[in-house]
Amino acid sequence: MESSNDTETMLFTSCTNETYLEFPKTMQFNDTHRMAIILFSVFMFCSAVGNIYVLISILRRKFNGNFSRIDLLLFHLTVADLLVTFLMMPIHIGWNYTVSWQAGNFMCKLVLFLDIFGHYLTGFVVVVFSLDIYYAVVNPLGIAYADGRVKKMLVAAWIASFICSLPQLLAWNLVKSPKFECFEQCWFGLGSKMFNFIYIVFCITFLTVFPLLMIIFCYSCILYQVCHADNKKSTETQLRRSSTEALGRARVRTMKMSITIVTTFFLCWTPLTIVWLLFVIDSNIIANLGQLIQKISLLLICTNATLNPIIYGFFSIRRKQKANQSSAVGTSK
Repeated sequence: MESSNDTETMLFTSCTNETYLEFPKTMQFNDTHRMAIILFSVFMFCSAVGNIYVLISILRRKFNGNFSRIDLLLFHLTVADLLVTFLMMPIHIGWNYTVSWQAGNFMCKLVLFLDIFGHYLTGFVVVVFSLDIYYAVVNPLGIAYADGRVKKMLVAAWIASFICSLPQLLAWNLVKSPKFECFEQCWFGLGSKMFNFIYIVFCITFLTVFPLLMIIFCYSCILYQVCHADNKKSTETQLRRSSTEALGRARVRTMKMSITIVTTFFLCWTPLTIVWLLFVIDSNIIANLGQLIQKISLLLICTNATLNPIIYGFFSIRRKQKANQSSAVGTSK
């Protein structure tokens, strides 16, 4: 009786009935693929539950007439996360199961285009979210134009995501293994090391560096503004006390959200960014790193879609709870 390993070898190394090829371990279904399938499935389930719950809550507020600008931003962020959840994660589950790419060249290009589109959109919507809070704090008198400004920025985020994703259609192609022609893989490559380097730097810039710098800039300005406003003295003692308490709460809430957003984004995307840079330096380094590290770097960016509804939902709920408590206290007096 054949062992499970022998069965897997037969399944993934036999190209035809007449030929038996002994593929390398990386070209066979192994424990790393199995673990990746399990983890992707768990993240997909958690992300689907969290984001669908947030989406239903937002739509319910819209139908009740309580739809705010923040809800609009959360809606687009949730849609972006759902694209990652129901496009990227199932693709990687299936890809880890088959190991080779079995959907043809057209689907190779389309799937990788949609894959990165969801990630661009998530990052750009987070930037819009940060810019909205920045304008609200730094220029509160412009609140009348806030709704229109946010809608324009969201349209720009979708268009920018589409444009930035277009090079994927050229960068990814179905290629055959030089040693095993029956083994086909959806593989990255633009024909030269220089073009590969330029494109990966482009991806790193707009997927990670640009959103991260914008987030840091916005929240640094917000924290400075809140702290600066807290130092201003008021002529009325009661007004000063109320203002200070409100600013204190705003400072703590803003600081927590800032740290959470930046830390989560940084932790989720940094490993994959390092892997991309190593690929540009020497593709052999990636092979030496092993499949496990490559899979973990992909899994981490999935956690960003899983954690976003938790982060934004948590701070949104806490903000509304504080507002309701303040309203109740004011009414009872």
